[in-house]
Amino acid sequence: MKIRIVHLAVAVPAIFVIGIGASMAFNAWNTESSKEPAKYTSGAFAGVANPADIRGSYSFADIEKAFGVPVETLARAFGVTAEIAGASGLAAYQVKNFEAIYEGLSETLEVGTDSVRWFVALYKGLPYEPAEEGTGLPNTAIPVLREAGLAADLLDKARAKVVELPGLANLPAAVGTGEAAGTGTGTGGAETRTIVGKTTFGQIEDWGVSRAKMAEALGMEPGPSNAVVRDWLAEKGLEFSEYKTELQALVDAAK
Repeated sequence: MKIRIVHLAVAVPAIFVIGIGASMAFNAWNTESSKEPAKYTSGAFAGVANPADIRGSYSFADIEKAFGVPVETLARAFGVTAEIAGASGLAAYQVKNFEAIYEGLSETLEVGTDSVRWFVALYKGLPYEPAEEGTGLPNTAIPVLREAGLAADLLDKARAKVVELPGLANLPAAVGTGEAAGTGTGTGGAETRTIVGKTTFGQIEDWGVSRAKMAEALGMEPGPSNAVVRDWLAEKGLEFSEYKTELQALVDAAK
């Protein structure tokens, strides 16, 4: 029996549509790439999501869903503000953006997708070795990891790969004792752990004072890590000198 061309013209699209419909009915049709990372296949973490599978297309919300790291924590760790995220918001911010906006901040290190993999692994206590020698972490990630209870040796390893984000306090390139020692190239007060006019909230955090302790001293939530304490207080009509002594006492107690 001969099949006419006109019959094929009708039959082929119909079969295609029916096939798609059947696939969708059985959840086999997916127009988007999966955001479910691969899992460790052996060892103590077998069956746990592996941060090595985080891709550039992952958003902060995808990472929160897969690994339980809150969107706000990721944003704080990587210096992403609402202004940087834009209209789409922090939850929709994609990891692949880092390689463009933080390009050229260091001659030897970069903040990119592999940085996010490393941070998530450190934050969650999962095994992971950076895939690239030049993988760095932004200075804003250090206080977050410290507050999460990261072991001192791992924190020191992270400090050795710090990249200073624009407008943020400089952190030491490497620290052997687990305490911030300063490089002499920061915004002031880094070497002596003394709060001065250019000291940021991020520096105070890195000196061992938690944001909760600062909140007690200030009587309000402290500003973002990259905010200069004196300028932030001035914007609120408050005198820097009235709070400096108490903040300095917290820093001294944290030594």
